Amino acid sequence: MDVEAHTISTPQPREPRGGYASLSKFISSDHSLFIFRRFDCLAVRNLLYMQDELCEIEQQINELDESDMVSKCDEDLYSLHSRRFDENQRRVALMQKFAQVLKRYEKSLLRRSSLFALQKPKKADTTSLNNWMKAKNPTIPEESHFLDLPTDLVPLLFQGDQTNFLESFLEKQCYRLFSTAKHRAKPHAVSDPKYIHYYSLTTFRRVIRLVVTLTAVLVTTAPTFALYYENRPVVRLALIVVFALALAVILAFTTNCKNQEMFAIIAAYAAVMIVFVGNNPSS
Repeated sequence: MDVEAHTISTPQPREPRGGYASLSKFISSDHSLFIFRRFDCLAVRNLLYMQDELCEIEQQINELDESDMVSKCDEDLYSLHSRRFDENQRRVALMQKFAQVLKRYEKSLLRRSSLFALQKPKKADTTSLNNWMKAKNPTIPEESHFLDLPTDLVPLLFQGDQTNFLESFLEKQCYRLFSTAKHRAKPHAVSDPKYIHYYSLTTFRRVIRLVVTLTAVLVTTAPTFALYYENRPVVRLALIVVFALALAVILAFTTNCKNQEMFAIIAAYAAVMIVFVGNNPSS
């Protein structure tokens, strides 16, 4: 065979045609789509079963201890006071079984506790995954309901702080502005590019920071000019109230401030304006 007459081509990865392959491909295209069931109900049931199993073993061991305590046999009393020379094989076996079940029980408790530390998935991410599954039907109907219980879902990606109103609005209404050119022109996307949009998280966060920065500059400089050129005391006080309310609304919609933090910021903001008015009395 003439080797030079044949060309060896490098195998190219194929796009999945359907089924779990296409579902896996779509989920792996964006880490925010790594959303899975927690199975809280069955997990709790499993913990309850192991807990009762431990209680049952505990009860059996206590009964053996009480039996040896009232026994008139010296060997039974000696076994009760010694682990090394315990002749009660049933108690030894029960203690070994207890150790095994306790190990599984404690592991399950710790794993369940670690799941509680994870945040809930974003509604937009869950909706995107659900819409894609309804459109593509990658799995049979019986295996397509894992998203039906939103309260039982957990994301693997850490989302940071809870999304505020501004982020949710820009992400929902202006997502096309942040779409990456790579994904807009992708010829063999996991689904139709017309309906799936990938946006740059870095660009999105920069826009959010820019909007918040400009708003902060505006809300701190606007009162200065308004109070400086206004001489009527009543109007000045009204302006302080208006700007304080405006700041409260801005904080509520653009940040994730807690109630006590928001109260402290607004109080300090109003205090600064009152000091400014006091140092610049009306003519």
